[in-house]
Amino acid sequence: VELTNPDDEDFLYTQAFDVMLVVLDMSPTTYINNQYASILTAARVKTSYNAATYYGAATNPYKDVYLTHLINAQVIRNGQSMNVLNAAVTDLGLEGRSFTYAVTEWDSAIYVNAGTRTQYSKKISVNGSQEYSSNIVYRQWNTSYSITGLDLGYGAGIDSDVYDNKEADGALEAGDSKIFYIVDPLSPGAFTITPVSVTGTYNGADINGFGYTFEAVWWDTASSGSGFAFEGRYLGGGYIDYWKVLVKVYDGTDVVYTQVVNIVLVMLDMLPAERTVYNVNYTATVYPRSSYGQTSYDGIVNPYGDMYAELMPKLNDAAVKYGIGTKQYTYVVDSWQEITVGDATVICSEYVILKDAVTGEELNRYECAGLILQQ
Repeated sequence: VELTNPDDEDFLYTQAFDVMLVVLDMSPTTYINNQYASILTAARVKTSYNAATYYGAATNPYKDVYLTHLINAQVIRNGQSMNVLNAAVTDLGLEGRSFTYAVTEWDSAIYVNAGTRTQYSKKISVNGSQEYSSNIVYRQWNTSYSITGLDLGYGAGIDSDVYDNKEADGALEAGDSKIFYIVDPLSPGAFTITPVSVTGTYNGADINGFGYTFEAVWWDTASSGSGFAFEGRYLGGGYIDYWKVLVKVYDGTDVVYTQVVNIVLVMLDMLPAERTVYNVNYTATVYPRSSYGQTSYDGIVNPYGDMYAELMPKLNDAAVKYGIGTKQYTYVVDSWQEITVGDATVICSEYVILKDAVTGEELNRYECAGLILQQ
């Protein structure tokens, strides 16, 4: 630390301090599910640290210091007391973020546990950055079990990674589709994924011929505790490709196999159908969009992009399933922003507060550019 005095140019005092420099654990919480693939897309990292975070793990990168110092040292963030690792997660905005890990070199060793094969990285890059020597990424496959397709209630499809690779190779077949699951972004954590039907093999034969039952659970909730941190950004609909679910194969009550599968997680558009507003102090109690048609997004940004034509019937089914259009909400624009669209400058919402229309209770504050101010 260097201390100077603006009134005395000759004054200079320095003092050295020893500090503990801590590096956050940026290892992905999931893995590559293909023995031939080397890219892990839309992976998440730990965003919650507590005494049990590394319980049962092969290694704890912080060793004894984790329990003696890092978990016990408390600081204040956003008016809440938290340990220094969780404070760093907050400071760096890691909640809800995802990363792409590319393995540029694999370790030659392949570890075998029953029918499961595991291979660890030797060198990686993260989000296209410089290369690191690291074994934090691994790929895992099974020689007996394989899940090749999944239906989560919105039509059968294949893993997003498999789909994109087939598309790049010009090998897509008639009927090939990604796996879709649709949620109401106002309460995404409330939904369990049922029913589940799968296609796949066990020792080369149809996996459905062995009396197995299947379950799919949210990978993020099960592994990292970060849950659905994306929800604050999708009030106006949208989707996340390569969202991970964990498929479990049961023989009776025993889990005999699990596999991570990449799906397209789709959020219903919960903004009012009318997007143009005329008052800077906008407050309205209305129903959110409850139907999706060919012209629903004419003149405005379509949050579903090129997938909209395929998604339209699925979105309408989901709107009925979740009873959208039967409950009103109060929308309050909390702040506005200017954005450039082509050659024009548009004033649109920056943050929208959503309230229960009956009780007036504030439900959440959303980052949302979906309402356009017409002056």
